Amino acid sequence: MLKVMIVDDEILTRIGIASMCNWNEHGIIIAQDADNGRDALEMAEREQPDIILTDIKMPVMNGIELIREAKKRGLKSKFVILSAYSEFEYVREGMKLGAEDYLLKLELEPDKLIQLLGRIAEKICMERDASHSAGPSKKVYKMNYEHTRMKCIYNILTGMYETADMLDAALKKAGLTMKPENLVCIAVQSIMAEDGSDVSHETDMQFSLDNAILRALNELIRNYGTGCGCVIRKNAYCMVVSLNSVITPAFGTSYYLKMKTDITKHIKNTFGINLSVYITNPVNDFSKLSQIFRQIPIFSDPQNAFAANNPIQKQENDLHFSFGTEISRIDEVLSCSRIDELNPAFSGLIKKIGEHGAIPSRVLHGICHTLIHIVDSFISRNSYLSANWSRSDELLSLIKDCKTQEQYLSYIRLLYERLNQMVNSDKNYKSIIIKAKKFIEQNYQKDISLESTALHINLSPAYFSRLFSRETGGSFIDYLTALRVEHAREYLKNTNKKVHEISELVGYKNPYYFSRIFKKITGVTPLEYRK
Repeated sequence: MLKVMIVDDEILTRIGIASMCNWNEHGIIIAQDADNGRDALEMAEREQPDIILTDIKMPVMNGIELIREAKKRGLKSKFVILSAYSEFEYVREGMKLGAEDYLLKLELEPDKLIQLLGRIAEKICMERDASHSAGPSKKVYKMNYEHTRMKCIYNILTGMYETADMLDAALKKAGLTMKPENLVCIAVQSIMAEDGSDVSHETDMQFSLDNAILRALNELIRNYGTGCGCVIRKNAYCMVVSLNSVITPAFGTSYYLKMKTDITKHIKNTFGINLSVYITNPVNDFSKLSQIFRQIPIFSDPQNAFAANNPIQKQENDLHFSFGTEISRIDEVLSCSRIDELNPAFSGLIKKIGEHGAIPSRVLHGICHTLIHIVDSFISRNSYLSANWSRSDELLSLIKDCKTQEQYLSYIRLLYERLNQMVNSDKNYKSIIIKAKKFIEQNYQKDISLESTALHINLSPAYFSRLFSRETGGSFIDYLTALRVEHAREYLKNTNKKVHEISELVGYKNPYYFSRIFKKITGVTPLEYRK
């Protein structure tokens, strides 16, 4: 997946590009956005995006200064300048500094942008193929932070982290720096479009709209504190925010009213959508957020997994049910591609659910939604699997039919069976391994690695390693070593090249190390083999 950052001081431009289409379908992740060059530079050093789309005129640090400073710091990101008609002098300066291209904002269209990003992506791939370093793969296969943050917030709200250590690890993994002070939930539900119609849309349009609204909300809360949000369901969002100001009884009413007004006014002006907004009282403990979340009136309709007709009683009942350990194990198994542990991980969750006589539907519903998020994250890191993956929308719709505990258990078993069938299907293995072997054959003379090969075939290193071992019966390094030694034999038999020359020709910079490897495989030294 190609990681793209958007830098523009106009929120409408950032949201417009991010929601222009379903970028995942084009192999693109909108990894970050910033409203000035200084923040963008800090994010870029941390996130290492492949491409940065940057405006020119911005506060704090403009686009030209951003490009210049990024080059000084050795960032590998490619730059595309977003400009107005009157900014060609700046565009020329940016191009001199190494920007790849520019686009006029007034002519910004999805097809044109996708085509440009595709050309730059090809250039990036060629440069990586030329260098064959393992570095880029670490960048490309970093966790999609945007998705990870949403999942972390979702898990906090649904009480999936049983211990403080689990919560701290999740916050760190998601790059969230919220302090457990003045924590509030801001729940938002879109009501009607400007013409008075329901805001429901077709799936892809709804996906884009939900993500666009969430981005706008995340942007707005920066004015009040540090935090992030997630999509709870279609047209419904919730943010966890650590407020900058201490809320006192006398100060709270006016402060909350200002937040609500800012949120509703901005979303109305931007999207033409009316909102219902609810802000909870502040707490100083992350563990309390799941309790107050279930009491939010905005989510009290019967279709919602966290409905709370009697919130206090249900809150007390839910304390008896905690499945964070089992769900975290499934998340870890998929994150590390330890597919052989998939069965015991799901079995552990199913067993624990079965040990309870009666679990509230909202708890079971929350578990199923969380599992969908975890599986989707795994699929996004190994995109070739998506062709055999039933869309989340289909799986989410099946959850609605679950009423009893046994039906929820059957649903979890179905999810496991589909996932297991997909990752263990022989149909895709052969083509993937053939492509990998061809890449290795073409590049064995260079500094090739498991990571760079996985990058070439668009898989995570861990998952590729498992596939390769299953199909070849050995490890990647064993296969590469055997291939290099086989070519070395041919050079020794058919040429008069010296051993150190052959060593370099087959990918070993150190001839002494090459000789040891050769003897380990063949039982004799290179010179003995030649004789």
